[in-house]
Formats: sequence, structure tokens, C-alpha cells
Amino acid sequence: MLLQHYSYLSMLQIIRCAIQFPVIQILTFAGLFYVSTLQAQQAKKEPVEILNTDVLTIFQGDSGEVRQLTGNVQFRQDSVLMFCDSALHYPTLNFLEAHSRVKIVISDTTVITGDELNYDGETKIADLFRNVVMKDGKMTLTTQRLTYYRNSGIAVYPQKGKLVDGENVLISETGFYHTDEAKAYFRRKVVLTNPEFRLETDTLAYHTESKTAFFMDTTYIYTQKDTLYTRDGWYDTRARYAELYNRSWMRDSTHQITADTLKFDEHYQFGEGIGAVEMMQKDSSATIYGGCAEMLKRQGKSLVYAEPWMVYKMEEDTLHITARLFIGTHDSITDSSKVIVLGNVKIVMRNLQGICDSLCYIDGDSVIEMMQDPVLWSEENQMSGDTIRIWMKNETADSMRVLQKCFLISQEDTVGFNQVKGRQIYGKFRDEAIYRMLISGNAESVYFSKNDEKNTYEGLNKSLSNDMLMYFGDNKPVRITFITKPEGEFIPMFEVIDEPVILDDFRWRPEDRPEHNQVLSILPWLEAKKYLRP
Repeated sequence: MLLQHYSYLSMLQIIRCAIQFPVIQILTFAGLFYVSTLQAQQAKKEPVEILNTDVLTIFQGDSGEVRQLTGNVQFRQDSVLMFCDSALHYPTLNFLEAHSRVKIVISDTTVITGDELNYDGETKIADLFRNVVMKDGKMTLTTQRLTYYRNSGIAVYPQKGKLVDGENVLISETGFYHTDEAKAYFRRKVVLTNPEFRLETDTLAYHTESKTAFFMDTTYIYTQKDTLYTRDGWYDTRARYAELYNRSWMRDSTHQITADTLKFDEHYQFGEGIGAVEMMQKDSSATIYGGCAEMLKRQGKSLVYAEPWMVYKMEEDTLHITARLFIGTHDSITDSSKVIVLGNVKIVMRNLQGICDSLCYIDGDSVIEMMQDPVLWSEENQMSGDTIRIWMKNETADSMRVLQKCFLISQEDTVGFNQVKGRQIYGKFRDEAIYRMLISGNAESVYFSKNDEKNTYEGLNKSLSNDMLMYFGDNKPVRITFITKPEGEFIPMFEVIDEPVILDDFRWRPEDRPEHNQVLSILPWLEAKKYLRP
């Protein structure tokens, strides 16, 4: 009953089952024989007829009469014609053995040739040996042994075979071809070559009319610019379009993208990743995750969206960036890459956090540029300006620059705020914390004076200078040097309490500061640990 059930399955389903259950691999071909035999038993018996021979000799054998034919031999059974140079015909068994220049004409489009043939007229099964060539339309299959089941229209080759279909050439250790459906199935060391690509797998189905290959095992596709990997999917070799499932990936000279589903149109150089997308850049520690991604290869651009998230792994820390959209670009001329991040951008490191509405990450220079209302926090310090640039060195924050409307704020216990503002700020990091800062252009400062011995505040220093240099300790100002035209005043503490000193454009924004757990909590896939695979 199991073998009868196979006759109702498509060949593709049989192959899939055979991969999952090795025993079924053996039963599959047995099933083909069983179905053919069953159909032959149910059909009316048709004898194999002799149409022509130059010499006919008849003698008795163990199974009855034997006819020996030599020269221009020709047989027929219903619509099928068979030719050879010599043959032994067993009419009692409805069986023949053919030798030398064997040819079977199955239809106007299907012809099989070989050196030897065993043909069973009862089951309508033909076994061909040595230099076997099967032609079906524009398809040509060559092998050293082939069994053709006429009732099912299936040709099986248990030895290495080669199928040529236009520009596509397929080689495998074993396989079978279905003439009625124009489909071929290949097993073990399968290689599909074309002037434009090369495909390697262990199990493959191929449709000769649509020129489409279906994958059911580990598969690699090598094109002129890309490498694709999958275990499940299909590839239209004519349209050069692939759909890959089950965590497949695609790699070119600069990037690799992995997703639950990958779609790639090589003609238009367009790709799409859907579900648990991971995009990595060559020679970079950065990975971008997201729900969906698009690759516009002709423009050298890629998009990642649906809760995208960038992770940059450093030696002692990890930089996390979240936003609404990530746009990656690559300049093939300069071989440089950058990532543009848009919409509600959040940056999180252990000692550095920030927000803005757009960000640019230049990988070659390791520069992060924050724009559109950027704010950066380092321990107790809040920095803001029109643009903030951070330079990374040796996988850690090295220096920074704040341009236009620069403001630095830190809260001094409960008494007020230390404040610095100017046109530009140049900062230097040490051990992942700010330790030196140059404020240039109408630099103003307000900072509290504290008696550390008495642990009391004495008052407030308010200063103005063209430039000032600040040094930090424990992320707090410990020394300020006024470089050009300094002006200043000291305000006693009792006056500060009565009237707090606030510089123009002051904005204290602790509620906007992203916390590490807050950033990660917006990533639902992190909870499922989809992206934490080793």
C-alpha cells in the first residue's frame, strides 16, 4: 500500500520524503517499478513485433523459442520503434536483448540510444547500457546506464549522468527524468553550470520547460558577483530570479545578508530579505538587524527597516544603534562604505548614550556623525549642538567635535547646573570617558565652587572668553583654563539660591536619555534570541 500511495505523489514530494527518510530513498525507485508493473498487468498484453532483419535464425532455449536477428534489426511495440544491429528475441517471454547501435524512438521528440538494450514487453521497461543518450525535445541526457519506464514516462539512471538543456548543464551521480512532466531529479554531487553561474548541491529538481531549479538540500549558487546559500528554494535560470527560504544568505564582495526568506533578481540587481534579517559588511565589526531589507546593487545601496538595529562590537564594549531606517551605501571606486540612519535614532554604549533624528556612520574612517537635534550623554555630562561627530579608534571612542550652538551641562547635586556653551567643542576621550575639552568661539561657563574639606558650596564662577580648555576627573570639570580675553565674576552661594544662573538656550533633557535596557526592550526578536546565535 505504501508503494501504491507513491503513485499519487508528485516527484518533488517523493524526493523531499527521500531526503528526510533514507529508507524511502530505496523504496522510491522500487515504487516506480511496482507502479509500472501494476499498470502493465492491468493493460492488454501487446507483443513485441519484428519489423525487419537481414538474417533471422530460430532455435530452442530454456524458455522456449529464441529468435536471433542480425543486420538492420527493427522492432515495434504499439507506437514505440526499436532499432539495433543484432538482437535475441524471446517471444514466449515477450522480451528482447539488443546489441550495437541501439535506438528507441518513443515519440517524435523522445529518442534513446545506447550500445545494449534489455526490453521487457510485459512491463514495458527498457534497460540500456553504455554510451546511453536520451533526447527529449531540446534536452539531452547522457549516462552509462538508464532504465526507462514507458508506462510512467520516467527514465532512471543509477550511474553518473549529464543533462544538457540549452546553456544549462547538469551533472549528478544518480537521477531520473520524467518525460511527461519535463522534469528531472538529481541526487548526489549535483552541479548545474551556465556561462553566467554555477550551482552545487546534493539534491535538485529541474523543470526543462521553465528552466527552473528547485533545491531540497544544502545549495550554493555562484554568479559573477554573488554567492547564494540555501537549503530550500528555487531558481529560475532563464529569468535569473531566485527565492530562497529557511535562513538563507547572499554574499558579494562587500556585504552578506541572511534572512528567513531571500528574493534576488540578478537581472535587475535587486534583492529582498524578509524575516530576522542580518546584514554584515566585509572586514567590519558592525552588523545590522531588522525585519526587512532591500538591496539595490546597481546603486550600491541597501535598506534595512522594520525595527532595525545596528550592533558594532568593540574590544571592551558594544555600540547599539536603533532607528526607523538604515541605508547602507558602498562606493566601488573608493571602496568606502557608510550607513545613514534615519528617524528617532538612539545610541547606546556603556559610558556613552545619544539621540538624534539622523546619523551617518562612515566605516572606513570610523566616524559617527549625529545630526538634527543631536544630544550626547557621557556619565553626568549632557552635550548638544547642531552636529556631533565622534571618531572611533581601536574600537573605542577616541575624540569628538560639536558644531554650532554647542552646550555642555552637568547637574551639581541639587544646587544647580554646571554649564558651558560656545560655537564649537573639541573633546578627547580616555578610558571611554571625556577627560579634555576645548570650547572655542564666545565660550561661556558657569560652574560651582566647592570646598571639598567642608563639603560645602561657596558660590558660582561665571566666565566669558574666546576660548577655554577644560579638564575632567570622574566625568566632572576639575580645571578650566581661559585662553583669550577672559572675563569673569564670582557669585556668592546665597545669591545663586535666590536666583539660579541659567545661560541662554539651556535645555536639560534627562528624560530623553536612552538607557541600555530601554533600547534593547524595543527589539522583540532579542527576547526570542533570534540574533544571538553563535
